[in-house]
Amino acid sequence: MQGDIEQLINEKIGSRFDNDNKWVILKSLKYKMAITKGMLAVACGLPSFALAESPALEEIIVTAQKREQNVQETPLSIGVVGGERLEQFSIRTTDDLDNFVPGLVIQEAPQNLSSITIRGVGTAAGSETFDQSVSLFIDGVFAGRQREFQTSLFDIERIEVIKGTQNTLLGKNTSLGAISLVTKKPGYEYAANIETNYELEHDGVGSSGAVDIPMGDLIRTRVAFNIIDDSGYVANHATGRRVPQRDQNTMRITSIFEASDDVEVEFMFQYDELEIIGDPFQVSRDTTGLVAGAGAILDPTTVPKLDDNKSSFVALGDGGESTDRQNSHRGAINVNWEMGEYALTSISAWSNYTNDRIIDSDFVAGDFLITTYDTDFQQLSQEFRITSPLGENFDFIAGAFYLKSDYTNINLIDANFPLLPRIPVPIQGATTKIYTQETDSVSIFGQGTYHFDESMRLTLGARWTDEGKDAEYASVLTREGPGVFLIPRFDATPLSRREEAFDGSWNVQWDWDEDTMIYLSWAQGTKSGGFTDQASLPIEAEYEDEIARTKELGMKATLLDGAATLNLAIFDIDIRDFQVVTFNGLGFDVDTVPASSRGIELDGFVALSPQLILRGGLTYSR
Repeated sequence: MQGDIEQLINEKIGSRFDNDNKWVILKSLKYKMAITKGMLAVACGLPSFALAESPALEEIIVTAQKREQNVQETPLSIGVVGGERLEQFSIRTTDDLDNFVPGLVIQEAPQNLSSITIRGVGTAAGSETFDQSVSLFIDGVFAGRQREFQTSLFDIERIEVIKGTQNTLLGKNTSLGAISLVTKKPGYEYAANIETNYELEHDGVGSSGAVDIPMGDLIRTRVAFNIIDDSGYVANHATGRRVPQRDQNTMRITSIFEASDDVEVEFMFQYDELEIIGDPFQVSRDTTGLVAGAGAILDPTTVPKLDDNKSSFVALGDGGESTDRQNSHRGAINVNWEMGEYALTSISAWSNYTNDRIIDSDFVAGDFLITTYDTDFQQLSQEFRITSPLGENFDFIAGAFYLKSDYTNINLIDANFPLLPRIPVPIQGATTKIYTQETDSVSIFGQGTYHFDESMRLTLGARWTDEGKDAEYASVLTREGPGVFLIPRFDATPLSRREEAFDGSWNVQWDWDEDTMIYLSWAQGTKSGGFTDQASLPIEAEYEDEIARTKELGMKATLLDGAATLNLAIFDIDIRDFQVVTFNGLGFDVDTVPASSRGIELDGFVALSPQLILRGGLTYSR
């Protein structure tokens, strides 16, 4: 029967990009602190129902609270995207996820960094030293740097978008939410699959596949791969190429070793290489008349307009195009040990990436401003936790987490501007900024639930974190020129800060009846302070930690004898020292301001027949 259903899905989305959603640059790169977004998604033929005499939805299991739970019984607002939907709609990167989860917005910035917001708030792109307030987890492993959102989506079991403050169980830098990728695990029998799709309008090709290899009764292995070859959707008339051209090759190996009846060990290694040639960003408006348009000083031949045409050139790039090359590795060992009714889990993980970028920062055909980045990052993490059994009056999860990371970034800014109005000399010359940072963080966390009776329960959670950051920041002259003094030079300057955070949460759940659950929750989460590698001077580099408090009243209901669900959440988020980034023409300024987001969410499914399921979702925030 499943095969009959899948035959009904015979069309993919033709184009992965919408020109109306391109980023508008030079008009405003200020982070928008309030976003109002509504979304309605209709999915036809999704394989997420149980076949019976009447249509019924299949139970959705999530691990947002580090144990398996029915999403309708979890007192959190969670958007779940199944692996089948990703394959059906050819979703290959995280940038496309917001088409399926109301309240989630993912915007790409000119440096190929992603700005991820949930319910209208999140960390803006700009400084890579920023910790994220919406963090990424891959099979439970923290991947909190902005560039790690470049990971490709393939061989995925499901994606959980967990909204609101989640610091108690998930981590210190999840003050506004988290995105959790759960990959497919090896099967017990030999199996293989491969899929290739072709995007007709812009000649994009994607291929993915996997093979399960059981090795006796104790070991089973899954090898999966993904290839992306996108040819671009914007015509760059200065180079004669369509951009951005994205080539990405990824391989993942997962092995599970059943050491005994009580001990299971999972090994994972992933390699990813990414190359992006060109970018889609263009001058959409120039109120100064200096950059583009008739009579402009820099490029009178370019018409300021937002469409699928541009004209830009950078001499250091690949054929005159901006370039972005990144190689990354990720490995993890996950040990689960059943100790009677209790479970002990250990997750040891290591990751690193190297990234080299050349960016045409003036966005026009002249070579006026070039920036390059040479970045290296590596991280080690270890988590231990113990989980109690369910079914008693009291159950709990408790653990400890340690993280150590090293970050190095070398940033060249090369300017060759002619004499401009209100500036006494041309701006010409080059400066190189060198920034290194070591981070160590340790935290202890716990969450317990007391069951007053079968319908009422109270959950309390807390997390203590101690984190230190030691950095060194220097700016050196690379090429002399008039006006280069506008970018200050300074010797290597040590920077150091240490902070403690105590975060917590509580929620009350009440089962109105066997099909309806109501919950009220409060949570506080902290996002690290630190230093930005984009500051003009070391004394301006430090920024304070960000503290978010989320209140939420929600309802989750199963209707029509299991054929429909309806979820409602009213939320209120207040943020102290919200970290914002503003583009100043040469770099990004960092500041902290108070911020808030309040609104309502509504989403649900309804199975009209075994072959047709409608899904709708709406988020309003202000």
